[in-house]
Amino acid sequence: FGPVRDRLVLHLLSRGVSILTAIGSGYFIMSAVHSKEDVEQVVERFASSLDAMLAEGTFPDALLEG
Repeated sequence: FGPVRDRLVLHLLSRGVSILTAIGSGYFIMSAVHSKEDVEQVVERFASSLDAMLAEGTFPDALLEG
């Protein structure tokens, strides 16, 4: 699902969320300095990114079934 992951990374970046990407994976790094509000913002921006990806038809039909 490389293209889907790549699209998610772009959506998150456009919303101010940077993730570390390595070959075939992505990592969300959180630490003790991140507040509850920081975590809530990331969750909201992740959800917003997924909504945008659904709207633009990013996901293969096989992922949407079930």
